[in-house]
Amino acid sequence: MAIESDTIMKVIIALLAAVCLTSNAQVLIYKNALTRTTTGAGSTSKTVISGWTVINMTNGVVNRIEAVKATKTFKVYNVICTTTLPRGSAGKTYTVFAMTQSGLNSAGYDVRNSETAKGVNVTLDIGLPIDNGNAPRSLQFVGRASYTSGGEAYLEETAGTLAIVLKDTSQANFENMSFEEVVQAGRDSLVQNGYIDATP
Repeated sequence: MAIESDTIMKVIIALLAAVCLTSNAQVLIYKNALTRTTTGAGSTSKTVISGWTVINMTNGVVNRIEAVKATKTFKVYNVICTTTLPRGSAGKTYTVFAMTQSGLNSAGYDVRNSETAKGVNVTLDIGLPIDNGNAPRSLQFVGRASYTSGGEAYLEETAGTLAIVLKDTSQANFENMSFEEVVQAGRDSLVQNGYIDATP
């Protein structure tokens, strides 16, 4: 999935799948290709984000594993999304994952965050036992976060593409892996490649 981690991720999924015998959630695994622009404190910086986005098709819960090669670190974010299926022209149906969030950070400052991922549904073999599934082959992602840190206001803008990792998605579903096991496989593959888990 990440450039350095594809083989290890497949091995870990295979090992976990071999011991999964109970009924589990259906998942979609997408590879992140995102760029985050951070503006604040008199500067602007860009961060390239890889890793994976794992979607629980049963309840819409999303775990995004954000890996940053430049620092060899990763963070896992749990996102509760609203899922909708807008119908467009020419018979196209879209899947849209949307999230808005507001609250206070650890310093007591206001934080506002929103993100949307949108893709056209197509028929894919995602390893379901009865028939194929309808899911986007890729999703266009846009996210924004506004917050204050150290007395300075910041804006984070994240954009890019999430591309389905069809082989891993099919294997995880066919072998009845749980959502949590798939996310853990992603974390383990990064750690084995020298990344540090910096999840808050």
